Amino acid sequence: MSQQQRATQTGFTLIELMIVVAIIGILAAVSLPAYQNYAKRAKMSEVLMAAAGCKLAVAEWFNTSSKTPTANGFGCETATSRYVSKIETDADGVITVTSQTIGSGADGTVIMRPCKNGDAASTGTCTKAELGDHIATWMCGPGEKVETRYLPAACQSTAAGGTASNAATPPAAGSSTPAPGSS
Repeated sequence: MSQQQRATQTGFTLIELMIVVAIIGILAAVSLPAYQNYAKRAKMSEVLMAAAGCKLAVAEWFNTSSKTPTANGFGCETATSRYVSKIETDADGVITVTSQTIGSGADGTVIMRPCKNGDAASTGTCTKAELGDHIATWMCGPGEKVETRYLPAACQSTAAGGTASNAATPPAAGSSTPAPGSS
């Protein structure tokens, strides 16, 4: 045998390299949107953490004060961050957090409603707190322009949104079960 016939092939062929590049492209196309959704969810968790101090201030006010609160009068509305443009409260203690620079579907408002009943998550009904009441749970959910899928599981109550009333209405059949945020 001659020297040329005994030489073995080394390296990859062009078609093998093209297959590998195509597989990497497919994986990137699938994983990039999933990563973007994950990043938005993480940023929305940060938005909710920015409101944690306000939840404490509202709960303390209702539990200990005899003076009727005013809108934005709980002393916690000044907290802002990279992802929070403003925090507002109303006289019923409902906290509205406005998110910013997160992206489409996540820039908007998140509403946290104080409830004196501990079964708000299972019943979907939030009983409005009055002065002297203990805040047992918080109903948290999307407000304007925020999609539920970007919120943590404990903050996906559709009954939390809207304006304050004596009791929020239960979510429609087939929607996610409301869950309170921790206080």
